[in-house]
Parts: sequence; structure tokens; C-alpha cells
Amino acid sequence: VGWFVFPDELARRIEATATATYITPVQLGQATVNEFLEQGLFDANLARVRSLLGARRDKMLAALERDLPELAVNRPDGGYFLWGEIEGADAGELLVRCEEAGVTFVPGTDFAGPAGSLRLAFSFVSLDEIDEGVARLAAALPASTV
Repeated sequence: VGWFVFPDELARRIEATATATYITPVQLGQATVNEFLEQGLFDANLARVRSLLGARRDKMLAALERDLPELAVNRPDGGYFLWGEIEGADAGELLVRCEEAGVTFVPGTDFAGPAGSLRLAFSFVSLDEIDEGVARLAAALPASTV
């Protein structure tokens, strides 16, 4: 475990790069799952995590429907992200506007998606933060793009 102390601008750039490129689980997480399995706690914890993630997914879907009803978005059965698409938009350009508004997403192009696709994370934030993030996202996107 460790940390870095960077100037704010550099920290934002490094955080954005880490968010866009991190896709591999760490050994500590794998060891934790193994321990849960060995102690017979995995199924109960899995149900708890599914409930927490499902509530967050549903909260983000409701917030997007309320604040960005024009955004085409999927409804996943599981996972940590929603995928949205703004046809004809460039998500990379939109990302700059959103970061200035204090909200971020990963452009879908990082995952071979179309230019206007966005990966919206819901797993790490609280229900209140989801409402705030979607409100900021809606305010940052030009009306002509959604």
C-alpha cells in the first residue's frame, strides 16, 4: 500500500489515466475471495454486493432518465458500469467539459466503442453522489449533443 502527493493538475491527469486503464484485479482481492470461499462466506457476501450494486445501478438509471432522458443507455444485469451513447458526439471532447464541472467518465473509445460512447461508473460512489454526478453530467453536456 502506498500513495503519492502530486500537484492538483498532475494528480487529475494521473487519476484519469489510471481510471481509463485499470482492468486487472490485484492479488489482495484474489486472496480475499479465496478466504471468503474457504470460510463459506462467499454466497452471503455475493448477495450483499449484488444488492448494493443493483441499488446503485438503479439509482443511476433513474437519475439519467430524470436528468438526461435523451441519452441512450443500457440496463446491465450486473457489473459496475452503464454504457451511454450520444450519437454524433465526441466523448473525448465532452470529457473535458465534464471534468471542468467536477464529473468524469471513460470514453467508450478506450474500449473500441463508438466516438460518442461513455462508460459511466456506479459501483464506487454513494447513492447521493450518483444524483450529484448525473446532475453535473447533464449540466456539462451541451443541449445540442443529447
